[in-house]
Amino acid sequence: MSNPYGNQYTAEFKRDPVALVNASPGRTANEIARELGVSPEGLRGWVKQARMDVDGGTPGSLDLGRARGAGGAAPPGAGAAPGD
Repeated sequence: MSNPYGNQYTAEFKRDPVALVNASPGRTANEIARELGVSPEGLRGWVKQARMDVDGGTPGSLDLGRARGAGGAAPPGAGAAPGD
């Protein structure tokens, strides 16, 4: 049976794209999502959730536009880049 709200991906599926974002500091989540054929919004949400799960971060502490190395928290006051 299909999901009327779009694709639902397993936690196992989400791990690899999230790891790729975390390991690619010079690339945006949008670029990686396009390459993988997943929604940019979905991928940013997975990254956000993974970071919150790992370090208890808050949504405001995440720079959604840029990937960072694992464990790197956003500086205070950082936010998503306009147009991202």
